[in-house]
Amino acid sequence: MADITSKYQGNVSDEGQVNWRGDQVTVAQGGQSIYETSSVQLAELGSRKVVGDRVFRYALSGATITPGLIAARANEDAKHINTTLATNAVTGVKALTIILTTSAAANYFSDGYVHVQTGTAGHIGMMYKIKSHGSIGDAGSGVFTLYDPVKVAINTGDKVTVSPSPYSKIVVLTDQTGPVVGIAPVSVASGDYFWLQTWGPCAYVVGSAGVPVAGGQLVVGSAGMAETSAGATCFTIGYSVYQGTALEAQLGWLTIAP
Repeated sequence: MADITSKYQGNVSDEGQVNWRGDQVTVAQGGQSIYETSSVQLAELGSRKVVGDRVFRYALSGATITPGLIAARANEDAKHINTTLATNAVTGVKALTIILTTSAAANYFSDGYVHVQTGTAGHIGMMYKIKSHGSIGDAGSGVFTLYDPVKVAINTGDKVTVSPSPYSKIVVLTDQTGPVVGIAPVSVASGDYFWLQTWGPCAYVVGSAGVPVAGGQLVVGSAGMAETSAGATCFTIGYSVYQGTALEAQLGWLTIAP
């Protein structure tokens, strides 16, 4: 169960160090500690929080997450890839009406992104962050409200891709190919919001296929554990600080997102 169940609890963060950079998230009601989970959203997904020499991103779990294991975003279907607008979007608007091939719950793509994948020269590559949207039925269209106004018109002949936040529906990585996002500092229940560590000193669980040596490179192993080498395609997450012991937690330095 989440530590925080109401955004009006007046919870006070207790990390013990002052954030000094000035670009991290500030949250009403005192904020959410990195040691707590919440059943209600208290910050934008992907918001950055600095605690001393550690960096965290605000995330939403899609399954039970164990501390020390490598986390990734759950795989997506093709409902949002290379699709089109229902109507042209002129410069200055802050909403796009996008057609999806299958249904999507309200705000499924909130704090994610939409970008022009192909089409008119000068339109390709433009990208905007999604603030909110309503529920969308099968083969239906929905209005996606953006944080920023459209800078270059997007036409119905352009192809767009809509992507959820990389910090939404986070799960423990079960293979070695998923898009790695960080390591949870606490146990998290499915559907709860939490601070996911992405940079700095971090406790990780050691895999058995390639036990890290002191100062060795850490890569994604099996079952969410970190190893020194588990295949050429494995994602690098940082480096070890001490000699590791299989299936134990050890100190490493994450280098996923500063």
